[in-house]
Amino acid sequence: MSLLGLFNRALIESDLSLCRAAEQTWRRYVEMEPDPRWRAEALDHADRPDCVRSWQSPDDSLQDLLERQIPALLEMAFEEPEWTDAWRTAEALSEMTGDSLVLRILDDIGRLDASDKVDFREYLLIRDGVTAGSADSVAQPFVELAEKVARLVPATTPLVDLDLGRLAIYMGRFETALERLNELGSRSNSDRDPWIAGRADWLRGLALVRGGNREAALSALQRSAATFGTAGYTRAQHSVATLQAETLIELGR
Repeated sequence: MSLLGLFNRALIESDLSLCRAAEQTWRRYVEMEPDPRWRAEALDHADRPDCVRSWQSPDDSLQDLLERQIPALLEMAFEEPEWTDAWRTAEALSEMTGDSLVLRILDDIGRLDASDKVDFREYLLIRDGVTAGSADSVAQPFVELAEKVARLVPATTPLVDLDLGRLAIYMGRFETALERLNELGSRSNSDRDPWIAGRADWLRGLALVRGGNREAALSALQRSAATFGTAGYTRAQHSVATLQAETLIELGR
């Protein structure tokens, strides 16, 4: 990794409260930097880490932190200087985790005109409010807006499919949900897009559980847990494992 890459990585790790990792990266930078002025600055960072540990769990992985950052990064994508910060963070996270989903979405957002950005931002706001209790009332406008966003920002297509699959589950339309999630699963690559592939199987398992097909649900949940585990999404893996355990209990195993 270049000196600039190491410097930016250390800043991102500090921003994400990865204090130990940030200190190690700063010290790697010091070993490679020939300029004494930059070495002194890096040593100052390493000796007095400028990050906050309060909200970070010891079990957090970079992938867990990326998942938490996704909504915030997308919200930052509409105005300067936040756009630059979002891009820098997404680029570093993509390099560190191998998951480029947010980076691809930001790339597409950068090509939107002002009115289309308004629609995308509205989609982000509505999707956060979609719950089992609100699904019926928001369904029609949300579906129309989500499908428009998928056309405007092609990289969001799998994200939209997940959202619409989740909406169908909330509305009790399990076959509709499975049809969309199965199609998404056939297009997803667990190596390239582990967050998408893992969630597609997770929601597929949930739809099957609620639809009464618990045996089939276990297979989907097992794939989801394996995908998350391999990719390092430990929090998501644990959540899926909880649903697996509940399903096994319901089956009397």
